[in-house]
Amino acid sequence: MTRRWSDDSLLIHRITTALHRSHIIGTWIASTAPKHMNSTGIVHLFETNLTTGKIHKRGIVVGDAENDNFGQSIALSDHEGVTRAVIGAPGVHGKGQFGYVRILEL
Repeated sequence: MTRRWSDDSLLIHRITTALHRSHIIGTWIASTAPKHMNSTGIVHLFETNLTTGKIHKRGIVVGDAENDNFGQSIALSDHEGVTRAVIGAPGVHGKGQFGYVRILEL
């Protein structure tokens, strides 16, 4: 029996292969593209419904400025039922400032 991908799964596959890196924890998927928009960077967040098997886009987070490379590093954490995303931007952020991290509660 051949398994057929759902439209949602196919979309996630296309997005994650086109992007830089993906991270999965529990029902959450985060995919990054740090070179997006002149290296400003972008992170796409998705959540899987385990009952229906569908994948839902939950948000997009964009870096602050060109050459930030937002999403160059990412980690998802689930602690006591709370999922967080830690997203790093190692590039230059403005004049004389370097790098930053965003922590998001999903």
